[in-house]
Amino acid sequence: MNESNKNANNSSNKLEKLNGNKTQEEVEEVSIPVINYFFINMIVFVVGFVPLSILIWSLKYIIPLLRLDNFFGFLPSRFLGVENFWYYFWGILFFILGIYLTILSTGFVSRLFVNYWHKKSPPEEGLYIRKFDGKDVIDPRIKYYHYRGFIIKYPLWLASKSPFPWLGAWILRYIGHNKIPKSVVFMDAYPGLEFTFFEDDVILMMGSSFSTHVVDSLYGNLTIKRIVTGKFSTIYPNSIFGPGVVIHQYSNLLPSTIGPKDWTTNETNKFYSGVPGKPIDDKYSGVFSRLKNELKEEFDKKGYILFK
Repeated sequence: MNESNKNANNSSNKLEKLNGNKTQEEVEEVSIPVINYFFINMIVFVVGFVPLSILIWSLKYIIPLLRLDNFFGFLPSRFLGVENFWYYFWGILFFILGIYLTILSTGFVSRLFVNYWHKKSPPEEGLYIRKFDGKDVIDPRIKYYHYRGFIIKYPLWLASKSPFPWLGAWILRYIGHNKIPKSVVFMDAYPGLEFTFFEDDVILMMGSSFSTHVVDSLYGNLTIKRIVTGKFSTIYPNSIFGPGVVIHQYSNLLPSTIGPKDWTTNETNKFYSGVPGKPIDDKYSGVFSRLKNELKEEFDKKGYILFK
C-alpha cells in the first residue's frame, strides 16, 4: 500500500471515530498553522537572499580586482562628471544580477520543501472531504496541498515583480506539478499553482485566472482537478477558469469569459464568450455585436469595417 492510500485510509478511520464522538459544529473548526508557515517563509526568504547579500558585500573587492573601476583601464573613474561613476554603473548591474540569482535560489530552496512534502503526500486529483479534528484537517493530503500552494506563491510573486517576469513560468515548472512549455506567454496572469497543463504557444493575457481547486463553502469539500489548454489558444483579459476545464486547441476565450468547474470548449478554432463561455458562430459579428450602439455609430463615421 502506497503512502497516499495509507493517508486516505487513516483519514477515513479518523473521520468515523470523530463523527461518533462529536457534533458537526464541533468537528468543523480550523486553525492556520501560523508558526509553521512563518518559519518556512523565513527559511525561504533568508536563503533566497544569500546570493544577493554576498554579491553586494563583495562589490568593493570585485570591482577593483577586475579593474571595473576604470572600465578595464580604458576610461577614468570620474566619467560624465560623476566621481566613481563605474562603481555606480557596475553596482546597478550586479544588483540586477543579484535579483536574478535570488529568484533562482528561492525557487531552489522552495523545491526542496515541496519534494519533501511530495514524499509525505504525493499530489493527487480528486474530491477531498474537509473534516477537522482538534482544529486540524483529518486528511493530511489537504494539509500538504496547502503547504505546497503557500510556498510556491512567494517565488512566483518575486518573479512577477522583478525585471525577469518570464521566470514565473519557470517557477511553476520547477516547483509545481505543472506542464508549461517555454513557448507559453504569461502577461501578468494568475495561473494555477498545480495541475496546470498547457500545450505549445498558449497566450494568457492580463488578469486571466486559472484555479485548479475549488472549495464548496468555508468548510466544504475541496475539489482538485487539472486544467488542460490546447496549443495556439488565446486567453483574453479578465477570463476565469476553474478545475477540470478543458480548452481545445486554437480556441479564443474573449474578455470576461467564465469557465466553471469541468467546463469544456467542445469545439476547436472558435471564439467563446459569456458566463459560462459559449461559442460565437461568426467571430467577427460576434465580437463587434458587443459594442455599444454609440460606439458602433462612431466607428461607422470613421469608416471602420465592423463586419456586421
